Amino acid sequence: MKVRFHLLGESALTVELGDRISPAINTRVHALHAALAAVPLPGLIESAPAYRSLTLYYDPLTLTVADLESWVREHVESLPAHADVVGQSHTIPVAYGGEHGPDLVSVAEETALAPEQVIAEHCRPTYRVYMLGFSPGFPYLGRTSLRLNVKRLATPRTRVPAGSVAIAGRQTGLYPSSTPGGWRLIGRTHWRYFDPMRMPPARLQPGDQVRFCPVTPDELSASDPDWGQAATPGPIAGQSVIEVLDAGLLTTVQDAGRFGFQSFGVPISGAMDSAAMRAANLLVGNLPQAPVLEITLAGPRLRFLQDALIAVTGADLGLWIEWPDGRRWELPGWMTIYLRRGSELGFGSRQAGCRAYLSVAGGFRVAQVLGSASTCLSGAFGGHSGRRLQAGDCLMAETASGDVGLRAGRSWPVPLRPRYANRVEVRVLPGPQWRQFTREARASFLATEYQVQPASDRVGLRLKGAALPRRIVTEVISSGVTMGSVQAPVDGQPIVLMADRQTAGGYAQIADVIGADLALLAQLTPGDRVSFKQVTLEQAVDALRQQRRNEQMAGRALGLLV
Repeated sequence: MKVRFHLLGESALTVELGDRISPAINTRVHALHAALAAVPLPGLIESAPAYRSLTLYYDPLTLTVADLESWVREHVESLPAHADVVGQSHTIPVAYGGEHGPDLVSVAEETALAPEQVIAEHCRPTYRVYMLGFSPGFPYLGRTSLRLNVKRLATPRTRVPAGSVAIAGRQTGLYPSSTPGGWRLIGRTHWRYFDPMRMPPARLQPGDQVRFCPVTPDELSASDPDWGQAATPGPIAGQSVIEVLDAGLLTTVQDAGRFGFQSFGVPISGAMDSAAMRAANLLVGNLPQAPVLEITLAGPRLRFLQDALIAVTGADLGLWIEWPDGRRWELPGWMTIYLRRGSELGFGSRQAGCRAYLSVAGGFRVAQVLGSASTCLSGAFGGHSGRRLQAGDCLMAETASGDVGLRAGRSWPVPLRPRYANRVEVRVLPGPQWRQFTREARASFLATEYQVQPASDRVGLRLKGAALPRRIVTEVISSGVTMGSVQAPVDGQPIVLMADRQTAGGYAQIADVIGADLALLAQLTPGDRVSFKQVTLEQAVDALRQQRRNEQMAGRALGLLV
């Protein structure tokens, strides 16, 4: 078997074990996934299986690509030649068409079938669960009838209703939660198949068998079988430190991200600008990966219920502090501030950047879900009740040490602070489908200044500019993605995947933004412009190494061990 490797930036590697969708290849993918998990390699963070490939996420400052490829080849050679996994059987009730399946009629027209025939063709096969990806618990099922082989939407929907049943190519799947998506929606189910409080969190597993059963909308409302009682987070120790008076545009709890669950389709999430998050924590004496508040564009107004030492880094959103006696100051970011009980913190007019990060000494106390406090908006879990903050929320923190007041006024070294601009150039490495784009398209991609569109969010930055026509126009078989992957949907307008991205995607990936430049993208706002510059793998790793060095230099200047 010929093994092919594709880099996704400098921190991820996709291993292809075949060139088509087949149970045999898929079984080998999952066998390799299990084999690698059983023998951990220093620097390897996690792996996520897809139809015919396995994507490995690793620390390039600990593990080289050459060593990783060699290690994978050794394990591939030891895989069984023939094996299959047959899991549990499931029957899923679906209400087709109408408001539940808005694309049923267009699919019928495209396939020259009546809507009833489309439904019959979709319900006829027994499907295999090949992989989980795209969103938490999203199952990729195959294969559909040849008569239902339809293309994805030219432009993905920004929101697909939870429970939607969809098709694309010869794939079918179910959306567990409301997320963006480009598949064709033909029905909906209320059958529950993902619960982040369970282990494993997904009801459907690779190798399981699935059949669909048509029901009426009325029957659908009572069709959710009992999946048993899910566990709930235990009580959180700590004291209420912050009361939310006004939540701002989008304020969420984030940390370094949720690792180890991409194989279940769970996004990493975490701070969009991890460098600013780490700086905020280091300033107040927290671990760099501790939970913080990520504040987007229009900031919140917060009342402090206890004395606290805080820091605000990232974007300049016009920070101000009001003391209990009514005195108010506008303050710069990137420094520690000691607030007395009863003080208020708010934001005025934005000056630069998009996202600010607020840390509190001692750290916010938030329930860990699947190993992280990060808010996963697409799955509605983690953070503060799985959602953005709202007025009236209270946030708890651990009791900080008694000398916090002595640390007020510490400032992140000015030369080591980022400069946020509305025009940026970010460095990229060629993506897995780089060669599938015409030479002219690749040159245009590197020469164009793209504009950030209003539909951009934590899932991805949607760009407008020169379209990216592909030289090879066949459907891309869904495989792993990473933060910074630049996808080109059918309309050719690039989308740069970000922190809440799906774990797998089926659009062509022309390039991947290097890790050291992701913070620049995180701080762009609609209307800002971005261009791309191709670099080598060695340059990407050197840039990441320099970023780590800068953080260590700042830490030493503050008297910290980083």
